[in-house]
Amino acid sequence: SNIKTSDKLSFAFNTAINNSGGSRGRAGRFMEQLIYWSPRYDVRDAFNENGTVKAYTSDNINPVGQALTNKFNDDVLRVISSFSTAYKPFSWLDLNHTIGVDAYRDERKATAPAFQGLEGEYSMSDNGVEAAPGLGLYGVYNSKFRSISSTFVANATKKLHDDFTLSVRLGHELYDRQTNTE
Repeated sequence: SNIKTSDKLSFAFNTAINNSGGSRGRAGRFMEQLIYWSPRYDVRDAFNENGTVKAYTSDNINPVGQALTNKFNDDVLRVISSFSTAYKPFSWLDLNHTIGVDAYRDERKATAPAFQGLEGEYSMSDNGVEAAPGLGLYGVYNSKFRSISSTFVANATKKLHDDFTLSVRLGHELYDRQTNTE
């Protein structure tokens, strides 16, 4: 929004806030697994009575069940805001200042159960990490970011002749940022 208080002074302010995230399956290979799933088995019937994911061979584990047990949760909050001032004390001098903030928080958690050795259970390689496939996982990633920027510009203009104008600009810019990742 812009506010003009007089011919010499005006202000502007902007803010954008985005909060996104949720709970979803951490299913990087879901569509590939779904293609190989045989249509003679109902893919929606994903779990055995003991809670393990159904499969018809060790390399064809139910993709729906695997996606439902291999979870990914994230929560991202981002705020971007700026404030500007323009001041014209004389016809030949403009003073402009803008300050802005960009800050976000990104919290992620991935979980997957490990192979338990129950009857009818198959090891799911996606429920783990590359070094230990099928042995489950619990991963947490948190990141915070904040930046502040400030710009000041003074612009002096003088018409020297019909064909010549002199402009002198003086400015200062500041940028500071802080990050923290766990």
